[in-house]
Amino acid sequence: MERTLTIHARPWLIIAADLGGFVLGAILLILLAMLGSLISPLAFSLLIAVWGLSFALDILRWYRSGIRAIRLDSSGLTVRCGARSAEVKIAPADVSEVAARRRFWRRTLIVHLKPPASRGSAQGALLRPRRARRLRITDDAFTMADFSLLATALQEWGKPHRHGRGAAI
Repeated sequence: MERTLTIHARPWLIIAADLGGFVLGAILLILLAMLGSLISPLAFSLLIAVWGLSFALDILRWYRSGIRAIRLDSSGLTVRCGARSAEVKIAPADVSEVAARRRFWRRTLIVHLKPPASRGSAQGALLRPRRARRLRITDDAFTMADFSLLATALQEWGKPHRHGRGAAI
């Protein structure tokens, strides 16, 4: 890869998706409440409050730890995360696989990382289970064009490290 690809998150996309989900759920709850005996006014109020809180927490979680920007070049993948824009750098040699997933309307790129070199004896390595290390990038905060460009570039970048899993997005 000779060029550098940089994409930036659009916070309004997260807010719009969560607001749309809240409105759709609220409409369904209102329809249930209109049927009368299926849902009491107290239950309706509690369900609306919990529904709204879940979407508010999703937005807050993204602002606290979500991906803000991604830079991909020949030296590696750099991801800025969270409110403080902490940078995570991944070298091509650390990648074991780049996989793409599509579930309903959400697209996800998963960068699987190689396990760190085990320290100490082989017995110590066997006693501690290895956790799967990966970076999950979803299209929630990126425009469709930016995410498609990233998906193509990331899969090309990670091709020498792939083991056959994953599909094109």
